Amino acid sequence: MIYGTIKWFDLNRGIGVITTDEGTDVFMPYSAVLSNGLRYPAEGQTVALEVEPTTHNYMNATNGLRARSVVAAERTTGPEVWTKAQVLATRENLSFEEQAG
Repeated sequence: MIYGTIKWFDLNRGIGVITTDEGTDVFMPYSAVLSNGLRYPAEGQTVALEVEPTTHNYMNATNGLRARSVVAAERTTGPEVWTKAQVLATRENLSFEEQAG
C-alpha cells in the first residue's frame, strides 16, 4: 500500500481525487473505500491505498490510475519505538526456545 491525502471528495457524486505522497493524482470512487474509519472521506485526510491502472482518466487529471482498498491511515516517522513495558511483556510471552534464540 502507498500513502496519500484526499485532495477533494464529492459525497453526492461518490468520487474524488487522492494525491499520493509521490505527487501523483489518483481517481477515487467511493466503492474503493473500505469502512476502516473512512465512511465520509474528506479533503485533507491521510489514507493508505492500492492503485491500479484504468481506462477512466477523470478530467485528464488522474493519470489513468484508480484507487482501490482505500483506508484511513496515519503516517509514521521512523521505526516503531517500544516502551520498556512492551519489551518486557513481549519477552515474558516468548517460549524458552524463542528466548534461547
